[in-house]
Amino acid sequence: MSIDPLKLYLKKTEDFIKIDPTVEEEIVGFIKFSDYIKDVGEKENHFQQLVSGKVFFPYIKLFEEKGTEAQKAIEGSTEYTKYVNGNVTLSNSLIRTDGGRKYCIQTPKGVKFVNQEDLIIGNFPMLPDYLRPKYLQIAIKEYLEKDDYDLVLVPDRFIQSGTKEENGEVFDYYRFDNFKFEFNSSLETTWRISCFTQITKSDIENGKLSNTFIKDLLNKETDKGSIAFDDRGNFRPFIYVDVDTMKDALNGEGFYYGTVHYYNKKKAKFTYSFDDVIRTPDLILLEKPSEYKNQKEFRIIVGGPNKKFGRLDNPLVELFDPQMIKFGESEQELRNIEIK
Repeated sequence: MSIDPLKLYLKKTEDFIKIDPTVEEEIVGFIKFSDYIKDVGEKENHFQQLVSGKVFFPYIKLFEEKGTEAQKAIEGSTEYTKYVNGNVTLSNSLIRTDGGRKYCIQTPKGVKFVNQEDLIIGNFPMLPDYLRPKYLQIAIKEYLEKDDYDLVLVPDRFIQSGTKEENGEVFDYYRFDNFKFEFNSSLETTWRISCFTQITKSDIENGKLSNTFIKDLLNKETDKGSIAFDDRGNFRPFIYVDVDTMKDALNGEGFYYGTVHYYNKKKAKFTYSFDDVIRTPDLILLEKPSEYKNQKEFRIIVGGPNKKFGRLDNPLVELFDPQMIKFGESEQELRNIEIK
């Protein structure tokens, strides 16, 4: 395995300055939906906890296993992080078969975060069989488990792109069609996230949520349904906090946060570059496919791709001043919220 410090881990990640996430400038407030489930040993149900200012931060794997269709998403995986912009330097594997074929194949990268200052990058050993997507996916899984990488940068598929001459020999050249990140699901990440629906100035009419905003938010006919309803079709209780309350809650707490970007998986590019994600892995959690766009999601993130990035020991965080929270349990109460 070759070790490449990636320009000394991008100059030691510019003295630990993370890439700033994109946050909408016109945000005026946030909605968070809840439920009436009471956990074992707790006096309050989830909605009561939220009304009292306590916000739950689940592990990202929870979203793969539980919740409504609108809540489920495979976080930090190739299911949606298919496009990476920016220039990425890739190595090539030169392969000569017994049958006389010669292949020059772009080589995927494996990345391991040793800590927040040091990085190991290894090149994925290629075989001609890996040009077939089925065998490539099997090999990626084995590679991640064997070499203990936190993530890989791999192609969605390979395409043949003419020939390439190396050391006087001519090889059939295969390159990545599209890039994608994949985090190692066999390792324990410490990421926890809490999700909100953000409200911008364009969502407001006469001091209340616009009919268009309400219609989109409550639309059950989309591919992923509506975040406002549970799996039985019942309206979920909610809280509302204004943008100043959110700023006060996040100030100095060490959370990472930002607006989620939605994109068409067949057309759009990943918002952040390879170097951006290496410097700030949290950015990969701020991308989702367009079928979730009606959620207008804003995420608060804590933890990281491995335990070196720290962890949140108590997932129930006293985040908001209860006096600054508005709440309701019906669609009409949602429509009646007064927003400054």
